[in-house]
Amino acid sequence: MKSFREQLTIFKNSETNLCDIMIASACDYEFAFDYSEDEFERLCAVVKEVYLSAETVDECEIAQGINLLIQYMEKTVDEVCKMSKWELLDIAVWGVYEEEEN
Repeated sequence: MKSFREQLTIFKNSETNLCDIMIASACDYEFAFDYSEDEFERLCAVVKEVYLSAETVDECEIAQGINLLIQYMEKTVDEVCKMSKWELLDIAVWGVYEEEEN
């Protein structure tokens, strides 16, 4: 097993962005729907934009919100990608709900 220092050295030399790895890992774990590699990249970019605007919401919560939108609210990847970061942040915090019909 590599030490923490060894892992840090490998990471620094890899030209990898830790934030991107965290986001990709969260999306890979949370998304329970079928998606293409292009859709995965697009959704990760959305999660990153929202995450960088959030103060207390983590990447997993944002990915969970997107999963809810696509899996249960039947939104498409395109629809999610067109939503504002503030709408997505609100969903990450409060979840989704169906509007009542009057």
